Amino acid sequence: MDANEIKQKITEMGFSLTMIAETLGKSPSLVSKVVNGRSKSLLIAAAIAKILGRQIDEIFPNQYNTGFGRNYRYSSTYMAKQEELRRLVRQD
Repeated sequence: MDANEIKQKITEMGFSLTMIAETLGKSPSLVSKVVNGRSKSLLIAAAIAKILGRQIDEIFPNQYNTGFGRNYRYSSTYMAKQEELRRLVRQD
């Protein structure tokens, strides 16, 4: 997907790059750079993939190694458990 498609799909889902940045504790400019291919962040790429319901490689082809190993912490299972923990800790 190109940057414009990514942004359009995120907007269609009712989100914005700023919302993603705030949720992840990252700067909006970093999220924008990842979307535009000028920077890498597996955390941001994984979040965008999850929002769009796609695999990271579909959105950012050949940019991230999403296989087994040290990247487990960016797997959907790990991220789901991490989000569950955030909710428990915050108790919003």
